[in-house]
Amino acid sequence: MALGSTLRRNIPPGTDSLSLTQKHIAVGKQTDGCRWIGSEEAVIDRDLVRACAETEAGRVLSLNFHFKYLGAISGLEQYAANLESLDLSYNNIREV
Repeated sequence: MALGSTLRRNIPPGTDSLSLTQKHIAVGKQTDGCRWIGSEEAVIDRDLVRACAETEAGRVLSLNFHFKYLGAISGLEQYAANLESLDLSYNNIREV
């Protein structure tokens, strides 16, 4: 069943002003106290770095992990020497 259908059926009338996160909490879709929901938790690996990197001459200069549902930060040490920008905004980071 689609989440929208579940929300419409289980949210009491007059709660249209609730945020999507509040609606998820109301129907039990919020897990582990995560602030941002909507996808599975991502892990920083080579594929994610490749997809989120700006490079120059083979060096990673910028990593944009904006809204990637990250729960932990690890494995970035090898990029630190050349990294100019690291965007970790809008994630569920609990471990660094």
